[in-house]
Amino acid sequence: MNAYVAGKLFEAGLAKVAAQARSGPVATKMILDGMHQIKNDNLGGYSSVPLTFKPGPHPTGACYYVVR
Repeated sequence: MNAYVAGKLFEAGLAKVAAQARSGPVATKMILDGMHQIKNDNLGGYSSVPLTFKPGPHPTGACYYVVR
């Protein structure tokens, strides 16, 4: 996932809690609440797979790029 798509994902999460975000300070819990409402969203085609975020612990992956 590149930086632009990550930004679109963050935007989608905040859009889910937009009214709450406009009424006061934005906190981590609010952002997570918005992210957890994302279900099967491919971000308008920016993601090649539908994304869903669920509450709870998430596995960490070893994501890296090889540069020559």
